[in-house]
Amino acid sequence: MQLQLSSLALEGGFCRPAAIEACSSLPALQRLTLAGNLTNEVLTDLPLGLTYLKLECWRRDSTTARLTLTAEAAPRLRQLTAMQELSLNYVDMFHPVVIARMQDLRSLTLDCAAVDKGYAEPGLDVLTRLTKLRHFKMRADALADGVAAPGDIAALTASSQLTKLDVVGLSDAQIDLLFPAEQQLPQLTEVFLDGALLLPEHQDTLTRAVQCCPGLTSMKLHVSGMPLRSEWGRECHCLGP
Repeated sequence: MQLQLSSLALEGGFCRPAAIEACSSLPALQRLTLAGNLTNEVLTDLPLGLTYLKLECWRRDSTTARLTLTAEAAPRLRQLTAMQELSLNYVDMFHPVVIARMQDLRSLTLDCAAVDKGYAEPGLDVLTRLTKLRHFKMRADALADGVAAPGDIAALTASSQLTKLDVVGLSDAQIDLLFPAEQQLPQLTEVFLDGALLLPEHQDTLTRAVQCCPGLTSMKLHVSGMPLRSEWGRECHCLGP
């Protein structure tokens, strides 16, 4: 009788290519978590039917092998078109083109040391194709210049289905690009940003955020020592350094 395993988590020494290859023989497997000293070899035989994937890289020292998620280094990842939840944690390099075909993606976490793009590859504007995206979390301080253009930053809020946005590391100028005047995010209820959005010079951005997110109930801002005031009668938190 064939094993009907739908969820599997492998850690440490179990994260080997042979173990991942064995996963391909599990037809019901949909959720996979890999945590350990991950290399690109473990991605070679990922089951194509996965709807959930979490990659968490451990590092012992600077000589440890790197996990690089680019079109050339991780072609299998690009084939996971059924993916609905993707979480990349402590990955060394990530190119957005890898997720361009994941149009059923609902939750995306990008905690990467570097986010860039190859020659003639799309940047973060691939997010405009992910129309079902509901939860988005990213470390923006990892953005290379090639994926930090105004269009890339605006793409972070391109999905009208967003309900939760958590982005740290944006500059104040980039935060001003998050909520274009024509954008409407009727489903967005939670926002976490680190930036001086409450300062008077960013009042227009804060106003646009409130206007385009009529369902906003919780906004958490990582700023330093300033009085908080919520003018729209909803919850607002200020977090110190």
